[in-house]
Amino acid sequence: MPTAFERWKAELLIVGNIVQDGDSATPPDAAQRRFQRYCAMLDALTGTEGAQYALAIVQSVQAEHDYGAYQTANRAAWRFGERAYCAALLQELPRLIATLPDWAGDFLVGIANGAGTPKASTITCFNTLLAAAPPAQQALIADFIAQEEDDGWFAHCPGVLGAIASERYAGIMPGQDATASYQLFLLPGEADALPWQDALDWAAARGACLPTRSELALLHANLGHTFPDAWYWSSEADAILPRLAWSHDFDNGTQYNYRKTYAGRACAVRRVELPLSVAACVPLRQGERYAGLILGADGAPDYHLLLQPDECELEYQSWQAASSWAASLGHSLPGRREQTLLYATLKAAFRPNWHWSGEPGDIEDEAWCKDFDTGVSYQTARECDGYARCVRRVPA
Repeated sequence: MPTAFERWKAELLIVGNIVQDGDSATPPDAAQRRFQRYCAMLDALTGTEGAQYALAIVQSVQAEHDYGAYQTANRAAWRFGERAYCAALLQELPRLIATLPDWAGDFLVGIANGAGTPKASTITCFNTLLAAAPPAQQALIADFIAQEEDDGWFAHCPGVLGAIASERYAGIMPGQDATASYQLFLLPGEADALPWQDALDWAAARGACLPTRSELALLHANLGHTFPDAWYWSSEADAILPRLAWSHDFDNGTQYNYRKTYAGRACAVRRVELPLSVAACVPLRQGERYAGLILGADGAPDYHLLLQPDECELEYQSWQAASSWAASLGHSLPGRREQTLLYATLKAAFRPNWHWSGEPGDIEDEAWCKDFDTGVSYQTARECDGYARCVRRVPA
């Protein structure tokens, strides 16, 4: 049976397809009733119903001539907040650009015109979401914006809209203990041979910050190929020994605490809060925990990683026994990248011991494992007895 939202959306899509002048198939009084019903449905929204309503509103824009109705729709979508509005528009822009380019321009210029006003944050929100969009979608939207900057909707504000140049999307840090989830972005460039305090100052001067230890592990999981095999400062000082600060080694994943006077590399990140837990959008089974996104080779989200319940833990077993155990549950051991993601986002869910990965080693009769205390990944004999946890993957 359809939900209340599904019934509401189905009706909205019908009445939102505004009857055009010259359409003899629909009597004028019926067309007027549909128009009035559409506007009434939009006016009844408060903005608290959920982000799916904002998306349905944008999807209801289907006709070339609206006679004022789609301006009502635009105002209604804005009630759900800038992120819900931008996310809905971004999802529907390929369709609008292909079939209703004037409406694509009209909605986007409403964002661009916020430059220099209290609504400027919406520009940042849109550009950030665009930077995280799949490359093909990002390229299509960027091409439309460039065309309209030449002599169109954005000729008066070139350079305002567009993915933030050279940033790299690193994935999601799921919220823990009622904190909000957020997306992490790696800024271009890095610093070399800086003491810890200088590294903090360098990142702050860029309007950003050094990554935390968990964020460095997330960068390693999804963007490790962009880093040299070297250690980088984190933003975290040692809680017990104040003369030390924590670092992350992009060679083997180890997190060390070094003297703050040592010279190390530094990278800068920024965070964009997600108002709703992304895990809530992924169907979780009983006891599962959301670990975050694994990105594909093109930098786009590939799949969500889910850690299986705590009772699905194996102790003191060989690699082959652990692999067979995971398969018997319909799951698998995590790969090396996946273990690094788990260390970044769900470290506290693991014993501070080494755990088997699902990957055989480079040497015969060895396999890869990860220490969930120090973070180091290494190869060990498959006959050794270790811990194991299994994971499930959901396509993004």
